[in-house]
This record gives sequence, C-alpha cells and structure tokens, in this order.
Amino acid sequence: MQEVANGLNDREIGERLHIATDTVKYHLKQVYLKLSVHSRTRAAISLVLLGLVAPPRPLLPDPAAPRGCRSAGPPRPGGSAGRHA
Repeated sequence: MQEVANGLNDREIGERLHIATDTVKYHLKQVYLKLSVHSRTRAAISLVLLGLVAPPRPLLPDPAAPRGCRSAGPPRPGGSAGRHA
C-alpha cells in the first residue's frame, strides 16, 4: 500500500512486486472494502492518517532546509523582487 500512497499505478506496483496487474487490482479492492472507501486517493489518505503507511515524500518537509526559510517563488510583478521603495 505504500506504493499506492506514493502514486504508483497498478502496472507499476505489479512490476515492483513481481505480481500480475490483476492481482494488484484484486488486493486493492479488498483494502478498499476494509477501509470503506471507493477510490485509490481515499485509500491512500486513510492509510496515511491511520499511520499504516508513510506520507509520500513531497508532503514531508525537507530536513536539509533551514527552519523558517521560504522559497523564492515566482518573481513579483514590477520586478522589485520584494524590495520596498
């Protein structure tokens, strides 16, 4: 299920686990029933909230980034890049 939370599709999960895509689909349906959900996204969210799988990497803060740092983001209109005149 970690692969589902990380956004892999059924084919990719099957290749990674060396099982058929239909086997992946079958087991995902069983998990959906246990969690009382009807979608892959809801299953992934439920599993993360229950602590059964880790959140996908992009949702975790970068431990190497200094605390309180903000990304530069897109340039601001007017080209002043945030300076006040």
